Amino acid sequence: MTEADATITVVGDPTAGVLRISVANAKTATLECGRYIDALQVTTGDVISPLWTGAILVAANPRRAMLAT
Repeated sequence: MTEADATITVVGDPTAGVLRISVANAKTATLECGRYIDALQVTTGDVISPLWTGAILVAANPRRAMLAT
């Protein structure tokens, strides 16, 4: 995934530090369902923030063809 694949939105009061990261369905459609870890690092000028991490839950895609094992 690249930076252009996600949209970052500040939620509510900008000083509250809450962000929403949205990834288009087409970018996650090929992932197996389960939990993934995401990471976000913000650069403002020459200041780089610590790495923030969180969980992404990918639900099963009912339209995806499953391969027989």
